[in-house]
Amino acid sequence: MINVRRAKIEDIPMIMQFLDDHWLKGYALAHNRELFDWQFVKDGKVNIWIGVDDEEGKMYAMVGAVVYNSSDNPDISGMLWISTKSSNPFLAMDVTDLQENDLSPSYSYSIGLLPDAVKFHKRMHHEVAKMDHYYRLAKKEEYHIADVSYPIIPNVNETGYMMTRINGMDDVKKTIDEDIFLTGSPKKDYEYIEWRYFKHPVFTYDVWKILSPDESQKGILVTREEKANGSKSCKIVDFYGNKNILLDVSVCLDKLMTEKNYEFIDVYSYGIPASIYGKAGFLNVENSGNIIPNFFQPYTCTNSDIYILKPEAPNTVLFRGDADQDKPRFA
Repeated sequence: MINVRRAKIEDIPMIMQFLDDHWLKGYALAHNRELFDWQFVKDGKVNIWIGVDDEEGKMYAMVGAVVYNSSDNPDISGMLWISTKSSNPFLAMDVTDLQENDLSPSYSYSIGLLPDAVKFHKRMHHEVAKMDHYYRLAKKEEYHIADVSYPIIPNVNETGYMMTRINGMDDVKKTIDEDIFLTGSPKKDYEYIEWRYFKHPVFTYDVWKILSPDESQKGILVTREEKANGSKSCKIVDFYGNKNILLDVSVCLDKLMTEKNYEFIDVYSYGIPASIYGKAGFLNVENSGNIIPNFFQPYTCTNSDIYILKPEAPNTVLFRGDADQDKPRFA
């Protein structure tokens, strides 16, 4: 008999094998226990819900959760929603329903839908959206990561904004009050920020403080370096602060590209107006004629889309760092 329940610590080896068998062969979360525990285990609880025949010790379905804050009704993102053939045709929905019942989220986001999930949600008449993908090139004679047919680099003006490195949570707290994180959508707290960007067991993130000339505007930008073909690029992973700050940091980003010898900086987001990216000198990958890769494990020279369920929460802003969209793919 298939039971639907929250996973226990002792279920983790079974879940990791299930991921390797049914999600992605060689998947990092299926082979790196430290990464798995970082992603899913908190205070002795596992943020995964499973459909399992306990007598046979066989799993048939699972869904995980990223929990954005420590309130009684946190915002969450679902992840790794998997269901295999079983005696229960509604098992995928049952594990999701139990997750919602146990966590009682204010809002639940679905980020990074696979093609089958996109088809499912469309059949259910759920509205599916696509994250915007923008980029800004460095001036190079040759590009070894991006495939650039049209090397267009819009001019940007110096604004006097500064971008300096943040080395830990004390600097984060001095830059942005926790209330600002908690009034966003998704609502996040300091604990989440520290866990996500300062305690990642595999990736190293660069966290930057953005400051206007009169210090009246402050923001936090998170980036991560990628390498391929003897070259480097930079991903914007997350951002916190007034959206309009993004208008004023392009000169800082250009200096970063020069200093680090990056080919380009790119960003996936939802909820940031196209006008902001346009004024900041970023170009939309779609219909650009250029290829700005997203996958580096292994490196794949293709453009890729990130699909989401259109959020119900008002004023939602999402970046590739939300849910599990910036993650190690292979062990």
